[in-house]
Amino acid sequence: MARNAARLKMGYSPLPEAEARRIRSLLSFSGPCCVVDPCAGKGTALNLITAEAPVVRFGVELDTARAEDAASSGIRMIKGNTFDAQAKVESFSLLYLNPPYDSEIDLKGNRRMEKLFLEHTHRWLVQHGVLILVIPFEQFSDCAGIVAENFARIAAFRMTAPESIRFRQIVAFGVRRNVRGAAHEENLRKTLALAANGGYSKLPELASEATEQFVVPRSGEAMLSCRGCQSGRRE
Repeated sequence: MARNAARLKMGYSPLPEAEARRIRSLLSFSGPCCVVDPCAGKGTALNLITAEAPVVRFGVELDTARAEDAASSGIRMIKGNTFDAQAKVESFSLLYLNPPYDSEIDLKGNRRMEKLFLEHTHRWLVQHGVLILVIPFEQFSDCAGIVAENFARIAAFRMTAPESIRFRQIVAFGVRRNVRGAAHEENLRKTLALAANGGYSKLPELASEATEQFVVPRSGEAMLSCRGCQSGRRE
């Protein structure tokens, strides 16, 4: 699958710090765990979202300068393409994913990066691990199938920082579960209803009281590797 690294770099859309703090208010951590950001940028969002939590942070970033900044903040970084990165299935307790807002064009057609990144990384989450997905509202329906099949307690919120409004960004939460049969059909129906056209303005605003906290479970040691990538970790 051909991927244009320059376009991935240009798709960089860092989360406003105010939104990261609101997300943090909706999380509680039950104990030591590993967390990952496959599009880490400078690491600001992951650090804020997991502030004061007993976590080991991992990240991937394609841009060298941003990867170095993230590594200097204590995140165990890989400098490279997320699609070349691998982790053991069910090894991370929290996945924060704010992928490039762009498309990949190849022989199979035009496919959105948001779905491709989610498809590649969601299996890294342990059962009951928490997904935090930041995407433009218009791309939520494209991700609905993966979300509905693999997550329970799905909730979506509209973000209100000026930069978030410009991109019509939402944040979707989910708890990792294998959803099958009638439960999957109901899950998909509810997820598509959240993503329905005209529904952006109807989504509740992201706020500390927006919903009951999502509990991030404990997890053991995790490892993130990447063939042909560079370690950005600074000791």
